[in-house]
Amino acid sequence: MKVPAMERGRMQVLYNYLPGAVFSLGDNAGIARSVFVSLEEEDQIDPNYALSLVKKRIEAWLGHEIGGLKFPPLSEENFVIGRPNRVSWDFFPLTFYCAKCGAVQTYMDAQHAIDEFGKDCRKCGPDGRMRQTNMILVHDCGMLDQINVPQSCPRCKQSDQLMMDTKGRRRFKDVDWRCMRCSIPIPSLLTKLCPICAGRPKKEGESNIMKTAVHTANSNFYVHSVTFVNLRKAVPGRVLDAERLHLGLLAWNLSKLDQGIDLGVLLAAQGVDEVALTAEQEKTLATVPAELQHQVREGWLAQAKKAAVEKAPEMASAISDVSGLVTSVGGCVDAKAANHELVEYVAGRLEHGDELSLEAMMKDAQGFGWKSIADGIKAAGERAKAYGFSDVRLLQKFPLATVAYGFTRVTSESSASLRSFRKNRGESRNPMYAVAADTEGVLFQLDPRRVVRWLAARGVPGLPAKSHWDDVRYLRAWFLCRVNPPGVFGVAAGQPGTVDYELPRLLHTLSHVLMKAATMHSGLDASSLKEYMFFRNLSFVVYHNAQAERSLGAMYSLVQQGLDAWLESAMDSLDCIFDPVCSAQHESNCHSCVHSAETSCERFNHLLGRDSLWDMGGKVGFWGTAWNSQA
Repeated sequence: MKVPAMERGRMQVLYNYLPGAVFSLGDNAGIARSVFVSLEEEDQIDPNYALSLVKKRIEAWLGHEIGGLKFPPLSEENFVIGRPNRVSWDFFPLTFYCAKCGAVQTYMDAQHAIDEFGKDCRKCGPDGRMRQTNMILVHDCGMLDQINVPQSCPRCKQSDQLMMDTKGRRRFKDVDWRCMRCSIPIPSLLTKLCPICAGRPKKEGESNIMKTAVHTANSNFYVHSVTFVNLRKAVPGRVLDAERLHLGLLAWNLSKLDQGIDLGVLLAAQGVDEVALTAEQEKTLATVPAELQHQVREGWLAQAKKAAVEKAPEMASAISDVSGLVTSVGGCVDAKAANHELVEYVAGRLEHGDELSLEAMMKDAQGFGWKSIADGIKAAGERAKAYGFSDVRLLQKFPLATVAYGFTRVTSESSASLRSFRKNRGESRNPMYAVAADTEGVLFQLDPRRVVRWLAARGVPGLPAKSHWDDVRYLRAWFLCRVNPPGVFGVAAGQPGTVDYELPRLLHTLSHVLMKAATMHSGLDASSLKEYMFFRNLSFVVYHNAQAERSLGAMYSLVQQGLDAWLESAMDSLDCIFDPVCSAQHESNCHSCVHSAETSCERFNHLLGRDSLWDMGGKVGFWGTAWNSQA
């Protein structure tokens, strides 16, 4: 059999073809298992920064784990990060059966199976073709195996007359083994004990029996990854890892500084002793002849330093102002974490500056004479304000990177063992697979005045004094400094009824209903949309997930021509077909209403609920009617 060549995008490889995955070959050529994926150098990602984020995920897993961890120590000595390139695979599983008579044949090696693939059944001849079984066995320790085939008939002791009786169905419980010679059933299960875990003592809730699954089931292979705003080394590590807020970035975020200021100048505002080139300048510099690069670099740096000096008085005044503001809100609960989010939120956008506000898009449409489009954008802006958003803008180059660092089987949650990917041939380090690219996204930011009033209507304690409820800058500083976002597994930092529970749940639910509604108006598949949360900044980004491929302006068109309808569709998603069960027994969230695809939500569809948006069960919703009429 000749196996056809397959070409896939890098993001497809990242989620579906990494080592350990089972997948269908093209043109009905069978089923295969990924063994190795070669790496290309990825120079757009800082490996130390990426490893530090993975380390946080691993630490969270260990603090939350039941199953375990199968990882070497995290360091550049043990791991290499690169772009996925070429997938090496082998044929799997190696058990075949005749679709007509059910005769079974298991081969000893993949090459033999490939050679025999699609040949005539030894019993039926040309009337029957041997098919590869699509059933496999998986265990939450990470083990992958073939289904259990009986060794022989208990009566005749022969193995050449075994048959798989599927009764014309595809359900596992309907499959029986039979001996065609003796015409008797053979008592044998498809599954078996995990060969790795069989001799180990079981913990409470664990099982050593492998689970039977169709090879295409999502539960066979969950890729664990971390997605982050890719600052491309433009921000010094001491800024990202600072133990206090970068007040220059905060001043920009609170509109105390010129919004068009250069990132390098802004970073030089608070003790950063050098300015840096932007990513675009670094890219341009690479095209300059080598003998001129130093001269060009020094010229650009001199210009940046001059601009920093010129801006120094303005920045000093703004920094003094926001410093007093931070003190007035009571300081930061976790200044290091708040600073990290602030740097991503501000620097990630300033790095390119390719964002369009609704006002700018409306002016562009008017300039081209597109009155209906301009009117539609204006109407969308009014609707967004009515729905509690203070800002909606298009991010044309949202710089993101995704690093896949391991996988689990059976479940994506911590009851399974998290495993690293196996080493490639000739490599001494385990691989982590990364894709870095700019993608389109839409930034939504909530109005803090609406948020604080909604929290008060929900009875949440510990909010700012009512005298500050109309002070936008004070409220933004308060939410940045005083809110604790959920952990990486979507576990809230506070109990229901606290700001650390109610606010992230609101933002997360809003993100999900907007992702779901976007599929109806953008032409993009639900699995190709993803969220990036900025909880402390009352913001989130809905972006096109296929980072390595072009979205052909789908998000731009969605905002320009369909934002009003998009928002209206989100508002109309109050009902769930599984109500009243969903609202009464599942905290008003399930796969039918607000859950998203597993690749779209990094928090495992936790911390969601329609009752955060709509008046349900005696709770006040953010989009509810009673309190909004008084807000």
